[in-house]
Amino acid sequence: MKKLVIVSLLSLAMLSGCSKDPLDKTFDLTSFNSLSESSGIVFKETPENDAAIIQWAMDSIGINDKYDTIEIFKDKWGADITYRKMIKMAIGKRKPEVNAQYDQLKAIEKEWTDLYNDLSKIKATNVRFGEHRDPFLEKGVWFDVHNGSQQNLSSIQWYLELYLDDEKEPYATYRGLDLYKFGENGLRAGQNDHRFIKIDDFMSDSGKKWYDLRVKDAKKKKIKATVIPNSAENFSDEKIITGNLVSELEKIESEKLMIANAEKLL
Repeated sequence: MKKLVIVSLLSLAMLSGCSKDPLDKTFDLTSFNSLSESSGIVFKETPENDAAIIQWAMDSIGINDKYDTIEIFKDKWGADITYRKMIKMAIGKRKPEVNAQYDQLKAIEKEWTDLYNDLSKIKATNVRFGEHRDPFLEKGVWFDVHNGSQQNLSSIQWYLELYLDDEKEPYATYRGLDLYKFGENGLRAGQNDHRFIKIDDFMSDSGKKWYDLRVKDAKKKKIKATVIPNSAENFSDEKIITGNLVSELEKIESEKLMIANAEKLL
């Protein structure tokens, strides 16, 4: 009986050894249809976490690009291409790029954040609907602005939100440009001003909502204006900061984690 048990265990070990990991299975490269079908079958065999890494790898190396013939595909990727090989290629391509991007962002993080926080001190108060005496401006919002930052500005943009009847979510939003360079001396650090932003309800879909029947019927209207820090331009008409470093860092850190998990599959 003991001998039979040993033989059975050995048989199971041999059978399990013959089962190839889905990451190492090749695909049927007879045609694009057979490639799509066979790769799809193998993909379904992979664990969920591995599937996410495979998708990242394919996107990173561009293997899903269009090819005129299956032979061109085989010439570029090899007749024995597997998901594990794709992962290895993706790591080799993206790891140096991601590390370099991460180092660049971390090098400017403090300066960018300090400037962002400084520009966030530009505040708008007494925001309300109104009309402008200039017929080209017509309808929009008036507000008082205080430049609490240390920056002298030629222009900024505001994110406007319209709330109706004490609702928690804004009914309409609008991104408005505020220029200080035509016939003016800019918006200097510490300066106060009285401003008007036109709401374009003709060409802008977001602007149209500000004057529809729902707004006219509302008993209460509240407008909130928030400065968009990375829109601010200095007296040379140059952006003081660009992009969104916080979201860019989050994306890079997410991909660094993806690469670390992918390396565990090699």
